[in-house]
Amino acid sequence: MLKAINEDKMLKLIHNFFEKPQTLVTELVQNAVRAKAKNIAINTTDGKLSVVDDGEGCNSIAPLLTLAESNWDKAIEQNQQPAGWGLFVLYCQAKEVEITSRFGTLKFDAEFYLNDRDYRKSVLDSTRNEPYSYLERGWAHCVDTRKRAEGFHISATLKNVKLQQQITNIDDRLLQFFPIHIEIDGRDIKQVTADEIDKDHPIKTTYLGNEVFIRPDNYDSLQAGAIWYGIPISQYYDVARAPVVINVTHGSPLTPVLPFRTSIKQDEKFSLFQEFVRQEVVAYCIAQINKRKTETPCQSDSTLTLMYSMKNMATQEELDKLNWFYVTEQQPYYRSDDCTVRIVAKGEEVISEDIEVCLVEKGKQRTLKPREYHHLAHKFTGDYE
Repeated sequence: MLKAINEDKMLKLIHNFFEKPQTLVTELVQNAVRAKAKNIAINTTDGKLSVVDDGEGCNSIAPLLTLAESNWDKAIEQNQQPAGWGLFVLYCQAKEVEITSRFGTLKFDAEFYLNDRDYRKSVLDSTRNEPYSYLERGWAHCVDTRKRAEGFHISATLKNVKLQQQITNIDDRLLQFFPIHIEIDGRDIKQVTADEIDKDHPIKTTYLGNEVFIRPDNYDSLQAGAIWYGIPISQYYDVARAPVVINVTHGSPLTPVLPFRTSIKQDEKFSLFQEFVRQEVVAYCIAQINKRKTETPCQSDSTLTLMYSMKNMATQEELDKLNWFYVTEQQPYYRSDDCTVRIVAKGEEVISEDIEVCLVEKGKQRTLKPREYHHLAHKFTGDYE
């Protein structure tokens, strides 16, 4: 029978989809939050990994063993769109895995599961209710429905000690926005609320029920960062430094790129959000600029910064609402980066003192051109200095 995907090849190569071992930690914490856990403890010692959370747990084995399969409630499936890849990050880094929850205990060889079709089939078939074990050619796995636990427990043997160090040395900033107490090898991860971003972002608003923080002084571009149900997504190493931060806790206002949500898809949702941000920045700039009372700019004039933002973002109709504008003055016949910025009121006449230099020679008049270096001709042109 023709299949839409080559399962054997996909699972043998799946480890190449995971860029960093630390991804395992964010996936485990994310799953715990979805299961309404209040606490999660991740510990490593002697190449062993132990994970315990106090969430609702799992009553089915199938989602644990099936790629792109989830068993979350309808709201999570609709809003967060879980990819169902999380535990496969663990399977790629482990030799043996044991998972205990409300369904019982599942134990299997992770390396064989990903690389051997027959072994994988035997594990997938281990869904009967009575205690069950399988042993063939030294490949063992078992399902014991008598050994149950509340929450979700993982015990795994990692492939090497180096993985243990990489997993536990995760940057706290990747975990700080999850609404859960996280402990890694006895170290508590400090939680940061989205309100703390408000300190450096003067515009605070909401978009489709989600908090948005905007810094309008970054007038080159308003590149959005997102906290997607606890996961920071930004081109900045610290999402709090992004000019725009949306803290997504409701619905799906943007589309993170699956499976690990390290970037935002630039689709129609993204365009709508960018236009929302643009309008918020423009409205803020108009209100702040029109409060100005004097034409004299100081060396660090915040009004000028907002005017630069307006220059790059506002429509002509929006610009017409301003009571103040800036004018740049510079010497027209000298090559220099020095210029003077002057703030003028709406309706004020701006007079140019520019002149044209002419030379009359033997009764003939010609206009002199400023002397400058011609990069294509590799020589100086013009005759006026």
